[in-house]
Amino acid sequence: MSEVCAEAGVEKAVFETHFDAVEDLRPAFYDLVFEQYWMLTEATTGYEDFSFEERLASFYYILLDALGEQRAFVQVTFDTRVRSRSSFRAEVRGTLRDLLTDEDVVPNTNQLVTGLWPVHEVLTEVTFAVVRHWIRDETEDQEATTALVDKLVAFASEL
Repeated sequence: MSEVCAEAGVEKAVFETHFDAVEDLRPAFYDLVFEQYWMLTEATTGYEDFSFEERLASFYYILLDALGEQRAFVQVTFDTRVRSRSSFRAEVRGTLRDLLTDEDVVPNTNQLVTGLWPVHEVLTEVTFAVVRHWIRDETEDQEATTALVDKLVAFASEL
């Protein structure tokens, strides 16, 4: 714990106020990504008028921006339990499911496909692949990841 506190520049007493153990850090960070996502979507003027494509793109860009705030940490920790069984994975899946089944932006006929759980699972896996791509993306401002997200959003909007 002392090493983590020293690296973060936080006193041990402050750390212990928020966490019981070092292992609690990782899930807390990834959970905060979704707190940030929900706060930003609620604060975005006109978000309720966004199309499905705009909402999905916002999801990916907010997710990547939030992860980017601690990119080095994400590069070290993402391919651990975060990818498999975690509240972060459940939040990704749940948010995508909500986007894909939102009657205000996805027509009922499209929901014959987008409402199916296998579609949610596949898009969750694709989302994790996008994050892994972003982790290794050395292009300026992660332009390759931006292009990948744009293609993914265009594809998903055709479902």
